[in-house]
Amino acid sequence: MQSVPQVSVIIPLYNHELYVEEAVRSVLEQSCTNLELIVINDGSTDGSEAVVKRINDGRIRYYSQENRGAHEALNRGIDRARGAYVAVLNSDDIYHPRRIEEALKILEYDHEVAGVFTYIELIDAKGELLGIKRGAEDNWTGQSAESSFREEHDTVLDLLAGNFLHTTSNLICRREVFDRIGLFANLRYTHDYEFYLRLCAQYRVAMIRTPLLKYRFHEANTLAGDSAASRFETGMVLADFLLTYDLRKILGEGSGQLYRLTKLYNSIRTYDTDRIIMLLLLLGLKGDVRARFWELFADGCGNPFRGACIDSLAHTHDLCAVKETLRWQQAQTETWWAKAQEWKAALEQ
Repeated sequence: MQSVPQVSVIIPLYNHELYVEEAVRSVLEQSCTNLELIVINDGSTDGSEAVVKRINDGRIRYYSQENRGAHEALNRGIDRARGAYVAVLNSDDIYHPRRIEEALKILEYDHEVAGVFTYIELIDAKGELLGIKRGAEDNWTGQSAESSFREEHDTVLDLLAGNFLHTTSNLICRREVFDRIGLFANLRYTHDYEFYLRLCAQYRVAMIRTPLLKYRFHEANTLAGDSAASRFETGMVLADFLLTYDLRKILGEGSGQLYRLTKLYNSIRTYDTDRIIMLLLLLGLKGDVRARFWELFADGCGNPFRGACIDSLAHTHDLCAVKETLRWQQAQTETWWAKAQEWKAALEQ
């Protein structure tokens, strides 16, 4: 009789033949060995399937489907997970050998904690270290405690300031979480952000302040492909959250609400989607639309509103890039002019 694994690790795989073997082996070589690895090939057109099938380990369960998006691959993996805990690793990322073990120490000790995350090493295509992602710290750069939620150390408030959990690869949680809050939403770029807001609104989570995950930056990264579409989805996620979440938990009640509202204004990061959020909030107040929110505005829905918003965001991004280039050129010109004046003064002496 086959034993039930303690942990189910899900790898959604799409066209990562260069990286997937390293990802798979980083799971199989975990210090915690009582696990299953569920690989969902989401319609890869390269040699990814052959790479996985060359790896001989009875803990691997391999499935293939037509390309439906990472959220669909993840949801299929979750449906097939047999472990008490579920973890995710994208097919181009890498686990630290003790990642699962360290997470289980917390989950087994404190049953009030539903999910565990860690700091992240950011690496390039060759695996070279680019930097460390240290939780929510980067979200609050330049923000004061008096005017923002910087010092409250509340996970939901930290997430509203930006998705500091960064990636689905950072998720290790109890299997029962999905029974209560549901699976990943139909979002191409921000399904992780939407899920993390739901998770942290309902459960207590823990952060291990050690980088136990390597997140890889390379040319084929999903978010690198369409910044405007990912920002539109961020606006959708924030609008949905504001419609769903009990804002009294953030704003409180009574005379202090306006002070807290000011802090929320200074804290929430919208990525230039303010108008989109406002319109989606107004539309979402209609019950029939609210029930079909993701269906109406998801990728591939053909909704003209989505298309117009993405075009506008792309244009805004282009203008920002031009302004940034002009600022750089101005700074360079000022530097060169200052040096020229120094040289002139030196010659005159």
